[in-house]
Amino acid sequence: MQRIYHVTARPDGQWQGGKSATMMPLFLAHTQQEAEEIMCEIAWAMGNAHVLVFDQWGALLRDHAFVVARKASVPHKHARTLVVA
Repeated sequence: MQRIYHVTARPDGQWQGGKSATMMPLFLAHTQQEAEEIMCEIAWAMGNAHVLVFDQWGALLRDHAFVVARKASVPHKHARTLVVA
């Protein structure tokens, strides 16, 4: 089963990352980039996951796909990224 994670803006100006089906964030970050990096690290460790990154208005910006289970020696930078225009 594929896991889907979201990175979204909060009304207080922070960014949160979490599972798509829950309202509770896994973490909070000060910037979108920081939240995206943390969420990608989590997805990379879990394997078979997608990270959907949204802008502050809720529009989809990027979709990072981590398709297979990862080994510790393979950095998450090798994941496939789809940029949505």
